[in-house]
Amino acid sequence: MRNLLVLFFIVNQSFSNEIGTWKDYFSYNGAKKVFYQNSQTYCITNEGLFSYNNNNELFLYNKLNFTSDYGINNLAFGLNKLIISYENSNIDIIEDDLTTSITDIRNLEITGKRINNLTVIDNELFVSASYGISKINLIKKEISDTYYLYKDGESIEINDFKKIDSYYLAATKHGVFKAEQNSLLNNPNNWNQIDTNSNVTKIINGSRIIFLYKNESETNYKVSQDLSNISSVLISANNLNDIEYSNDKFLFVYESSVIASNSGVDTLDIYHDNSQQTIFKSACYDDKNNIWIADSVNGLIKVTNGIIESNIVPNGPASNSIFDLNFSNSKLYISHGGHSNYNVNNLNYQGVSLLENNSWTEYSSQFLGNSRDIVSVTTNGDYEYCASWYDGISEILTGNLSNKFGYNNTNGILDTTYYSNNRIQISDLKFDSYGNLWGLNSQVQKPLFVKTPQNEWYSYTLNLAIEGLYFDEILIDNTGQKWGIIAKGSGKGLFVYDDNNTIDNQYDDQYKLITTSVGQGALPNNNVNCITKDRNGEIWVGTYEGICVFNNPSLVFSGYNFDAQQILITEGDYGQYLLSTESVKCIAVDGGNRKWIGTLGAGLFLLSSDGTEEIHHFTSENSPLPSNNIIDIAINSKNGEVFIGTDKGLLSYTSDATVGVNSQNNLKIFPNPVKQSYNGLITIDKLYTDANIKITDMNFNLIYEGFANGGRATWNGRDVDGNKVPTGVYLIFTSDDMGNEKISGKILIIK
Repeated sequence: MRNLLVLFFIVNQSFSNEIGTWKDYFSYNGAKKVFYQNSQTYCITNEGLFSYNNNNELFLYNKLNFTSDYGINNLAFGLNKLIISYENSNIDIIEDDLTTSITDIRNLEITGKRINNLTVIDNELFVSASYGISKINLIKKEISDTYYLYKDGESIEINDFKKIDSYYLAATKHGVFKAEQNSLLNNPNNWNQIDTNSNVTKIINGSRIIFLYKNESETNYKVSQDLSNISSVLISANNLNDIEYSNDKFLFVYESSVIASNSGVDTLDIYHDNSQQTIFKSACYDDKNNIWIADSVNGLIKVTNGIIESNIVPNGPASNSIFDLNFSNSKLYISHGGHSNYNVNNLNYQGVSLLENNSWTEYSSQFLGNSRDIVSVTTNGDYEYCASWYDGISEILTGNLSNKFGYNNTNGILDTTYYSNNRIQISDLKFDSYGNLWGLNSQVQKPLFVKTPQNEWYSYTLNLAIEGLYFDEILIDNTGQKWGIIAKGSGKGLFVYDDNNTIDNQYDDQYKLITTSVGQGALPNNNVNCITKDRNGEIWVGTYEGICVFNNPSLVFSGYNFDAQQILITEGDYGQYLLSTESVKCIAVDGGNRKWIGTLGAGLFLLSSDGTEEIHHFTSENSPLPSNNIIDIAINSKNGEVFIGTDKGLLSYTSDATVGVNSQNNLKIFPNPVKQSYNGLITIDKLYTDANIKITDMNFNLIYEGFANGGRATWNGRDVDGNKVPTGVYLIFTSDDMGNEKISGKILIIK
């Protein structure tokens, strides 16, 4: 019997609403390596690390707690320390809940450097690297020596390092080298080659000695009795991913099976999984003789007596691949994409991941009617619509697929591309205020289309050559005009389309192409990444060369000047246009009408509502961001959570802005009461938009005055002189835009 325990509760993830806190929403599905140490099972995944103990408790390691970086590639254990290496060659040593980072190897100016393996011997860590071997003293936590091996006068890459008997062994692409333990390891002459077969990736020391050989086309291994008698027999092993020695047994890890062996040549036991697609990457025993398997398809698997007892999958999205984010109806939708530069489909079958009430649901390709490469999701009431860059539109009603729209059931409105009779490249979908669903279809004669609430379909031409005519986002402004990004093809830039509120009559329609030309929009660059409407109805555009703003979008067809304006930032006697040297990938607007700007390479910016003031600039160097490439941003305007999609996964930041309320009745104040020792911000929610707020003591002496960001204000618990206020009751006065002021709440400061 197969019992699947899938864990969706993450014990160490914070769900605090405190301003300035970050949350991790990474996918931990793709398991790569597994280790067992001190009653803990450790699993490295594509973008992270988690541990699972015998009490069924799960812990995530990330930049929010112990790790200093992203891209973990290996672990080691020694002297009660957890040692982590990263793809960028950084190393962390975690001991007693404290992390020490060793960045020396990362900072080496060596092209293509990487860490291949970690080996702990006594109180020293030996790092097998592309340039040689570095030895780190685990007590002093510093590099104490570096050794280089040479072949034909050139230094060679070290794949693995082991101590066997009184010898040190190094695995390289040129074979295995041996040096006596007491010799000078930094003398290349003390290293002797004992095996000449190429591409040795690992040395496994147990009851026998096994050398593992891997290259792009084949995998082999060799079993030897000891170092004095190295075998000459290569054993071919297709689909063999790893060999491990655990609990006095060898484990041979194939893509769908794990074979246990006493000697490396016998077969003690075989575990094979033919019930599901698997790609086993690594395996080990625990102290109860259970087998733990890292499966890149199904996560961490526990096998007891040859039967799967549980799949350990931390709560998270289906994938760290993010193409588009949308927050709607209290749900976050991740579209996993997509395409590469529009003309190449990603062939992504992961569909959509949906976050609701801290729990994730997956709309797989199969669930969506076998639609792949999902690039956007939009909602209207109980309906959800998923746009595919290959298969048209999937309609979901109350969590079930209710329709799939393509060429045949839309009277040809969802046309196929000019070169294919089955490919429909939908780039984006949006609803207007009348409930009409608008979208863009690439490489067809009539790319702009609409579906009415009565399921009537219409499409509209832009009179552009269709070969290579790709589109991206669509936006509907406050006057009902449709703005779209022409990603590639004729003109590039943007288009604006006005249907004159007569969807079924195209004779009164008009459209205009928006380019870099003065009088035609004056974009800073025709390569446009994103368009966003702010709370004042202005259109913000992100390009390869910064930002521009259409302050009066209703003037596009008026005959008057409607050109976009770039925002001039002055520093001393100098001025430059906002982010003019950055490729702006995404723009989101929070409840205070402030602009969250995601860039390709420069991280995340928070700007004031007019864009002239930089409030925050988050990067991978000064924040938990895993990357400076920001793919998309979505905001929960009710609680201020900003979801940030990067090219390495998703996380969020709790901001100090929410959407304002129309009727200010019961303020939400947290924390309250407040301990006097508390050093965070006290948050006041459910205010009128941009309300003026005053805080006084019980004698009405003014302690603080400020304005809300949208519907949220914060106070640091200090008076106008910066001193912490004493214990007591403090009154909150708020006023609306008419100047009406009243006592709206109280804050209690306690010891």
